[in-house]
Amino acid sequence: MFKKFSKGFTLLELLVVISIIGILIAMGALAYSNAQKKGRNAKRTGDMKSIQNSIEQHRANSTSYTSSTYTTCESLATAGGIQAWPSDPGSNAYTIQSCTATSYCICAQLECTSGTDCMGNSTAANCSSFATTGTNRTHFCVANQQ
Repeated sequence: MFKKFSKGFTLLELLVVISIIGILIAMGALAYSNAQKKGRNAKRTGDMKSIQNSIEQHRANSTSYTSSTYTTCESLATAGGIQAWPSDPGSNAYTIQSCTATSYCICAQLECTSGTDCMGNSTAANCSSFATTGTNRTHFCVANQQ
């Protein structure tokens, strides 16, 4: 005689929906975090290439990398056309390993958590390990080309 009509959701249905939403939010946060790291690493490698291009441009117009006027890698880069020495998008600083009249080496430390996402060209902050093989390359370094 009496018909019972359901005018809402059961507790079980609500718990299932809330659990699914929680899982989706967690996956989205992880993907967003990884995208941010990749973006910062892309900026680091771009900065390193810009610095290298600027220093090489200065060297093409000069006889050496350093001179009495340009004694640091920062001044060489600005002399070669870069507006200002770039800053690291994270908490690390770009490392100048060497800057002499005949050579230079500048490195940026990449953000990575495992061997598969460490795709720099060096395993340590020095230019002597450019040729290191494997996937755990935690730094991106640039060195003189001439």
